[in-house]
Amino acid sequence: MEEILIDQRLMSNLNCGLYILSTKLQDKDNACIVDSVVQITSMPTRIIVGVNNNNLSHDYIMETKEFNLSVLDVNVPLATFQKFGYVSGKNVNKFSDISNVNRSENGISYFTDNVNTILSAKVVDIMKYETHTMFVAEVTNIEKISDIPSVTYKYYLDEIRINKAPQENKTKKYVCKICGYVHEGEIPKDFTCPICKMGKEFFEEIKD
Repeated sequence: MEEILIDQRLMSNLNCGLYILSTKLQDKDNACIVDSVVQITSMPTRIIVGVNNNNLSHDYIMETKEFNLSVLDVNVPLATFQKFGYVSGKNVNKFSDISNVNRSENGISYFTDNVNTILSAKVVDIMKYETHTMFVAEVTNIEKISDIPSVTYKYYLDEIRINKAPQENKTKKYVCKICGYVHEGEIPKDFTCPICKMGKEFFEEIKD
């Protein structure tokens, strides 16, 4: 079957949200940015969360079957996405200089800044696909943090990533046509996108 290349920039019109998914395996914390979260039932309250198969958080959930979600609000800074979405927990300790976290009853961290809701969940079903795993999970606890509106992926693309990113007139920028990640500077030959893991050929230069 011929593979069809979908312009993921148009998929942002589906208006998905952005969340910090936090996990813990033994004494090790990790977290990543996810956008594929949907409520599927109300009694019991269950959600489905898509996580990249290459993420360390994916491996932690496969082991523990538990996670927390911190629902990000519209005031979230670009630095949050740079720390939890642009790098892998396999290479860096994302919690090395973080103070704005607490722990819920399940022992997993959640975030307190630029978050309007936090929830805990237990996995009840798993569906694996080519690049992502879909975790069906029952919500075990949910708490309101603030009334500030949730950030959407489209708002991140249009407002946060563009308007809050440092402007470097002499530095070329390239955008991944699959997930929207922006790389600054020339792209190495063997480069892969840190978000969707696609190669250099899926990037195009951003023209002013």
